[in-house]
Amino acid sequence: MAKKKRSAEKRTRRTFTRGFKQQAVQMMVDGYSASSVSDNLGIGNTNLLYRWKAELVSESGPVTETHDLCYRDLRAGFLFDRFFDLSLS
Repeated sequence: MAKKKRSAEKRTRRTFTRGFKQQAVQMMVDGYSASSVSDNLGIGNTNLLYRWKAELVSESGPVTETHDLCYRDLRAGFLFDRFFDLSLS
């Protein structure tokens, strides 16, 4: 298979401010999906959002980590209950 030629233009790496990252992660915490947040903000890659979230949680300490785990448990319980409500209908 032939290799594709790269264009002569040099690609520049985008940078995002800390505030932008915090707002994007907050949208995910508020319940928006990572894909919808990345689409709406023009980020293009959901992996960035998950990395930013992990970085912010690790910087914030154990309280935030506990909050994140509790949120996941509540979300999983909600989805579990919703699944059984739909399956019984």
